[in-house]
Amino acid sequence: MRIERGEVVALMGRNGTGKSTLLRVCAMLLRPSRGQGAVFGFDIVREASSARGLVGLLGHDNGLYDDLTAVENLRFVLRMLGRPAHDDAILTALAQV
Repeated sequence: MRIERGEVVALMGRNGTGKSTLLRVCAMLLRPSRGQGAVFGFDIVREASSARGLVGLLGHDNGLYDDLTAVENLRFVLRMLGRPAHDDAILTALAQV
């Protein structure tokens, strides 16, 4: 499967057919058991650490911590990604959305 910039793809199928697994492999949250793949030109096995910061996966769970504020959740995620977590930039981003 090849998805070009700007394309939208819908994965459809019955429960247990591997849709979520495929997304987790593409997001480099799971290693593939066989085959090969690339995301943004990076091999998903050998270069996963280089590409992981370019990909995000939002599944059924929103991934937020209920006991943290929006600012605290964003600060946490930015720090986990090794990015600057300046409150003024976070507040500006929140105001825009």
